[in-house]
Amino acid sequence: PVESKEAVFYLNSVSDIIRTIKSSGLVPSEVNIICSGTKDNKDKLSKLSKSLGYTTSTGFKLGKVPLRGERNKKFTFCTRAVYMGADFYSKCASSYVFADPNIKCLALDISMDLPQIVGRQRDRENPFKNTISIFYKTTTEIQTREEFEVIQDERRNETRILLEGFQNLTSEQQVAYTKKLRDGIEVSKYSDDFVSISNKTGQPVHNHFIELAHERSWEISQKDYQDQISVTKVMEDKGYTVTEEGKYIQEDPDFLRFKSEFESTSQFSRKLKIYCEYLDQYKDNPR
Repeated sequence: PVESKEAVFYLNSVSDIIRTIKSSGLVPSEVNIICSGTKDNKDKLSKLSKSLGYTTSTGFKLGKVPLRGERNKKFTFCTRAVYMGADFYSKCASSYVFADPNIKCLALDISMDLPQIVGRQRDRENPFKNTISIFYKTTTEIQTREEFEVIQDERRNETRILLEGFQNLTSEQQVAYTKKLRDGIEVSKYSDDFVSISNKTGQPVHNHFIELAHERSWEISQKDYQDQISVTKVMEDKGYTVTEEGKYIQEDPDFLRFKSEFESTSQFSRKLKIYCEYLDQYKDNPR
């Protein structure tokens, strides 16, 4: 049996990562923090290091995804800004996911985020690669569809007013108006309207993707996380197996594709070809 001596924690709050490090007494040599390289995140890690008596060179800093063959640290903290395209190579790392639909930045989309997370551990020698442990909270504030639509209509109306106001200005006024809108977006994070600034024209537009993002956010918090039964149902609908310990396991997608092709043909020569191609695919990284 293989013992898991490494852990990768998936969560979207750098502040929560810092709180975890402080409360657990972790030291920089044990921790790899992988998140977006914004000034705000760098400042938070610098402040953490100073508060614990570390210098700039010895303290906590932004990390990177280890390449194949590089040493993994014992504890890796990874946010959504990074894990969508990251590949981890560890022979024993376990995966832990933290989700809170009541905090927008911590709302995990089971349909889209979990398949990404499960697929991040690429080393086939890792017996934990297809298993994840999820710690989640259920929805505390119920919002009906009708209540949500009222808020969406208010955002649509505010969007219309802002765009009409832009059209009624002179060219010089539009420049200042656009700057105000851009600054407002930084603060509000699209919470009050669907206005964004076009990369092509540099002018404000109704961003329908933001409208759809609000729609999906409502579905996640109000449907997927209503209670434990809701979460389990969504997981099972997406092809995960729920264990008695509350862990969620997804079969290896490569193996499922092989199994589907292998079982869909009755011709022996075709079966043999599919089987040999599957084995050859992993000759340098055996299952």
